[in-house]
Amino acid sequence: MCQSKSELYLQFKLAGQSQVFRFWDALTPDHQKKLLQELSTIDLSALSRWGRNAGSTNKASKLDINDLAPPSVILHPSRGGDIAEWQKAKIVGQDTLRQGKVGVITVAGGSASRMGQKMVKGMLPITPLKKKSLFQVFAEKILGAQQNYGVTIPWLIMTSPGNHSAIVAFLEEHHYFGLNKAEVFCFPQGQLPAVDSQGKLLLEKEYALALSPNGHGGVFEALQAQEILTKIAAKGIEICSYFQIDNPLLYCLDPAFIGFHVARSSEFSSKMVRKYRSEEKIGLFCLNKAKLCVVEYSNAPKSLLNLREADGSLTYSSGNIAAHLLSTSFLQRIVQPDHLASLPVHCAHKKIYALDEDGKQQIAVKGTKFEHFIFDALPMAYHPIIVEAIREEEFSPIKNFEGVDSLESCKAHQQLRWNKWLEASGNSVRRDHEGFPLCQIEISPAFADAADIFLERYPSLQRPLPLDGKIYIGEKGLSSV
Repeated sequence: MCQSKSELYLQFKLAGQSQVFRFWDALTPDHQKKLLQELSTIDLSALSRWGRNAGSTNKASKLDINDLAPPSVILHPSRGGDIAEWQKAKIVGQDTLRQGKVGVITVAGGSASRMGQKMVKGMLPITPLKKKSLFQVFAEKILGAQQNYGVTIPWLIMTSPGNHSAIVAFLEEHHYFGLNKAEVFCFPQGQLPAVDSQGKLLLEKEYALALSPNGHGGVFEALQAQEILTKIAAKGIEICSYFQIDNPLLYCLDPAFIGFHVARSSEFSSKMVRKYRSEEKIGLFCLNKAKLCVVEYSNAPKSLLNLREADGSLTYSSGNIAAHLLSTSFLQRIVQPDHLASLPVHCAHKKIYALDEDGKQQIAVKGTKFEHFIFDALPMAYHPIIVEAIREEEFSPIKNFEGVDSLESCKAHQQLRWNKWLEASGNSVRRDHEGFPLCQIEISPAFADAADIFLERYPSLQRPLPLDGKIYIGEKGLSSV
């Protein structure tokens, strides 16, 4: 219920935030009502706590590396892992998938602005030949798994308030890329207010606060607010595969990963890749006082990042690729108010566009946005595990305009992976003087989303393949580009 203007004004004045009412007398009744509704949602006591941290820029100094230790990891068979254990896990995961117990959560609230594009990141065309969008790539991954296991897999897509309508319209326009519309749930994440360098709330309009999406950890609150957990639990979903939209290589319905999650009675399982250099911008899995956690690269002191073993390898090498399995029972527990309130809020110091003092125009203000991170719930989970993934097979995020982790690097990595699959199936792939394959190929994840699936399905292809030209292998096999 919306509080009265006098009640809210007193509360905000006592909190030192009365500036949000400075245009009140000039507002229309509708705009006054909107402002009151928005202010009624602000937790001023929490904002005060967050504001005290807003000026801190050296979080690394607060991290005591003496409290940290490297975590245990289930090693990939190619890196010394137990092959028999992986085979058992794969069988368990396949059975779990066939029983229809797995759903998918994709975080897709970001834009492609850092790639130089004015569009939703999930709409970015990212495959080398067919120019498929990230949304299409992941839809085809789900479609392929549904066909392989004979089940329906619900797809939960967390949007942001700013791109929600555009994403829904895009999926509608493309008929959900072959998926059942009734099994695709789009829901917007929440928002948190931004503050200036003095901890003061900022206004985007005379009647509206400057708000920003509340981070990937906002998925917990959003799932609860939209009552989606109740819906998927009723469908028998016991495990949700969570990932961010920007990594098209990810094997998001990996039966071995799911099998380890089930066999180890884990509530929160994570994939990792080995860091290839100490300064790589990737979060690290660590044990903090025996509790599994993630230390963001921006918060990690150099002494931690550069620590090495006797053989020269990095001591802390387990990189977080934002690919997790979350038990539905864990999600139902974590969304309770007391648990949500205990999750920390992180400060991001950024330029924020807000009204100037006169309310005449928006200006860029040095301020702070607040975010929740999904991995902050790790210490609350029972039996969390980490499973190794191979970088070349599963990790090539699209984050930058050029260079490392860019659209072009991702396209190259897709080509390298698919050509590797061709070679594993007995084909001779020509390469240039730098070793890059000359064969231009694209494989739909609806046909094969992992090397072992490709090798199983390869005999069904029309052969010989045109290795000197362009190859597209669609859902039903070899097709024209």
